[in-house]
Amino acid sequence: MTIVYISVAIVAIAIVVLIFYIIKTLKSVQGVVEQLGNTSSAVEKQLQGITTEVDHLMKTTNRIAEDVEGKSESLNGLFQTADELGKMSEKLNHSLQTITNRASVEAERQAPQVSQFVQWGNAAIDLYAKWQKRKQS
Repeated sequence: MTIVYISVAIVAIAIVVLIFYIIKTLKSVQGVVEQLGNTSSAVEKQLQGITTEVDHLMKTTNRIAEDVEGKSESLNGLFQTADELGKMSEKLNHSLQTITNRASVEAERQAPQVSQFVQWGNAAIDLYAKWQKRKQS
């Protein structure tokens, strides 16, 4: 019987030691859980700050995108005007070239008449000069 009492005493001591280590382990786990809770609270606060900043950044980005879109639409009108101006310039150049060609052809066609007119004009100037000379003498 003494062996049974000794065995029961050893088992009781083993259970007490086991319970002691389980309590020690649970206290360590409790400390880790508390630190984890503190860490998660800090992370949550940081995430709230980041969320606020991201929200602000998204709003700013949207405003910038709208501004760029509006300016792009304004530039589209400017490019259309520049395109129309280029087309008008081409038409004007073509018209001027046509007029210049016609004037050149007409000048060549009437060159003999102009030459004759110039000769008559020179003759008239010479006659006028001679008449003025006679008048003065």
